[in-house]
Formats: sequence, C-alpha cells, structure tokens
Amino acid sequence: EAEPPFVELYTFGPGELIFERFGHATICLRYHDPAKHPSVCFNWGVTDFGDEGTDLTWAFLRGQQTFWVEPTKYASMFQFYANEDRDIWRQEIPLDHDERRAIEAELWRAITEENKYYIYDHFFDNCTTRIRDLLDLITGDRLKANASAEQAYTFRDLGKQGLAGLPPLIAIADFVLGRQL
Repeated sequence: EAEPPFVELYTFGPGELIFERFGHATICLRYHDPAKHPSVCFNWGVTDFGDEGTDLTWAFLRGQQTFWVEPTKYASMFQFYANEDRDIWRQEIPLDHDERRAIEAELWRAITEENKYYIYDHFFDNCTTRIRDLLDLITGDRLKANASAEQAYTFRDLGKQGLAGLPPLIAIADFVLGRQL
C-alpha cells in the first residue's frame, strides 16, 4: 500500500500452562485496506509444543529451547487468546511514516529462514525483548532512554510472581537459573 501500516503491540495476560505464566506479546501490522491486506501479527512465541513433556519443559527452563517468529493472521491470534479468556491489551505504537515502513520491512525480513530462529532466554531473548529490540533499532533507542532507571523487582521476584502457586517450580527455577536470577 502507498501508506505504511499502523504498528500495534498486543500484550496478553498470563495463562494456565507453564509456558503461559508470564503472558505474551506480539507486534502487528494493520493495513489501510483490510480486504487487500489483512492485518498480520508476528509471533516470536512459536516452538515445537508437540512434546509438552519433560524434554520441552527441561529445555525451556534451562534456556535451551529453539523458538521462532511466525506471521499469524490478526483474527486467528486474537481469537486464540479470547478463547483462553486471557486479558488482551492493544497499543498503537506512535511512529512516523518512515519508522512504520522500516518496522514493516524488518518484520517481513525476520520471518526469512536465516533470521527467524533463536534460543529462548527467559530474561534476555524472548517474545517481548524481540519486539523491544526491533522498536529500539528503528527508533534510535528511544525505549532505552530510561533503561538506567532503578527497577523495583529483581528477576527472582518476577519469576516467583509468575510461578506463584507452583512451589516445586520455584525451587527448580532457583536451582537451574540461580546465578542468572
């Protein structure tokens, strides 16, 4: 389209499964003519969930699970989280024409075979940090402007909050991720 798409951030509340306990985020492109160009979301939370057993959980907890970004129709993404009765927040990212076009180009580049895979890290490389880093890349680090501000919570505090009600997993997380926490 002649006009760049609107860039929207969607944040989803926590779910029941261990992989959903900390919520999720995705970035979407909303085009001006939805009949020709339906809205599309770029989801960095994709992995092989076919084996939701011990191997996947252990690799996930140890930060050794391969994830990738995948484009998904907005309607499908929204319906999935609505069906799970999870909170959904939408934010339009205030970007100028060139920034929106640059985000669009980077998102389509991200799904190419050579760029889509990454090793998930609970703290430093996940669905939210990927979006943050993309926005910083395009906006000249505007999000990092307040990065030196004192944080109220440690990684350990945040982990315990996300795993509340699952004491055995809190203990395992402390054991597996101890130094990093």
